[in-house]
Amino acid sequence: MANASVALTRPPRAPFLARPNVANTERAASIVVGGMLAYYGLRNRRSAAGWVSSAVGGFLLERGVTGRCLAYRAMGVDTATPGPVEIRQAIQVMRKAQEVYSFWRDLSNLPKFMKHVRSVDVQEGGRSHWVVQLTPGQVLEWDAVIVDDRPGERIAWRSVEDAVVDHAGEVRFVELNAGRGTGIELDLAYRPPAGPVGTAAAHLLKAVHEQEVREDLRRFKNVIEAGEIPRTAGQPTGRGRQPEEPGGGFTGESRLEGLL
Repeated sequence: MANASVALTRPPRAPFLARPNVANTERAASIVVGGMLAYYGLRNRRSAAGWVSSAVGGFLLERGVTGRCLAYRAMGVDTATPGPVEIRQAIQVMRKAQEVYSFWRDLSNLPKFMKHVRSVDVQEGGRSHWVVQLTPGQVLEWDAVIVDDRPGERIAWRSVEDAVVDHAGEVRFVELNAGRGTGIELDLAYRPPAGPVGTAAAHLLKAVHEQEVREDLRRFKNVIEAGEIPRTAGQPTGRGRQPEEPGGGFTGESRLEGLL
């Protein structure tokens, strides 16, 4: 099924060479070690060892204060930007693709089966406001917009510019043959921003992993097939059938591009 890809990309907020590429913990360590080496070098500036110590100390101090490291830049290393969280899961449900699509297209239904999603406020122009609680007392909020909508086939969304969390999602619906219902394939990707806020967000997003999403899809299966939400993983649906294992024999090609 040909369709456009959803990618988590953002225009650079600063020129390439000016963007920090050193994590806060590394910066602090560089300042401490650099200060010690610089002090030693000044105390022994008449010796070769003193000159070398001063040079290395100066380099580390500059690295710590600015958060920029040319050696990292040359190697393509960036420890200042939290790594992405990418998840892909699939399941098979005994409903028509159009029915499944219609339920999912009303984004306000998502909290009915997504454990961490507290609410999705649907707005005009395909926009929505997401409130996600990943740990008790800690909540993340962001705005998103639908970027591709193909009735009965596909819904893709992504967070808006300057959102606290750079997020993209895509769900695909494939009508299966021989009365086997619909295959659902879900791709999610999150990338917190750099800086203290991003570090905190990255820590919270660790709670969202493949097992959590797998359970979300199982709850969705119960909701769409029997109109109920199981209290525990693997609880039978209203038809007395155990939920299919993720995938349910359905596999497809992911359309969600990797994070840059």
